[in-house]
Amino acid sequence: GVRLICKQVNKTFWTCPVNKLPSSTVAIDPSRIKGNAPTFELFVDNQKMHLARWPDKDWAHIQVPLDQNTKFSVMEQMPILKGNLSQAQIHTFAKYDWWDEYLGINSVSQFTNDITLASPTAFGLASGHRFYIENVPSLINAPGEWIVQTARNILFVNPSSVAPTEIMMSSLPNILVAVGVNNLTFKNINFQHSTATGIRVSESNNLVFDQVNINNIGGKGVEISGGTNVQI
Repeated sequence: GVRLICKQVNKTFWTCPVNKLPSSTVAIDPSRIKGNAPTFELFVDNQKMHLARWPDKDWAHIQVPLDQNTKFSVMEQMPILKGNLSQAQIHTFAKYDWWDEYLGINSVSQFTNDITLASPTAFGLASGHRFYIENVPSLINAPGEWIVQTARNILFVNPSSVAPTEIMMSSLPNILVAVGVNNLTFKNINFQHSTATGIRVSESNNLVFDQVNINNIGGKGVEISGGTNVQI
């Protein structure tokens, strides 16, 4: 990850300028994760922060699908969403509780309390199913939330602690990639803050991962394909 130098601007917010934002093209799972929201993550004192969201906790719910898979009314009354919605997205279990998706938002109607998605859901929409909205500037109102202004390369953070000692941004897709590697032991190593899979092993033999700590990873911790006798 990248350690950020941040400045406290008031009792609530810290700002973190970034020279270059991590790429948002990492395909953690392109069938599930779409839209323009950042795919990197933010950690304050080793605790994962959440993109500013509504509701702050728990979920909102689809009231009625207004078409098959792109538009629905919302059961709860949505707050007034201010700011640029081009990077807003919803996280939803739109029809089945075994399939979640992150989808961009095309428009929100405050008058009729409905949402139009930027891309269709995979399996349609169903009444009563859950979602939350994230990555809208006006929603950063709770500890543990953050937002990014891509035009200025600045992160705004509402940390859980009053004076955080370390703010980290995940950066690289993978930390360790082993392809065609044989007869090695990795021991007593921490792997943290990747945007996709922390450790990728393929077509490798006789590897041992002993006493390794893998956490704060955006996708899978370890992925092994091909090869033989890889021990964790």
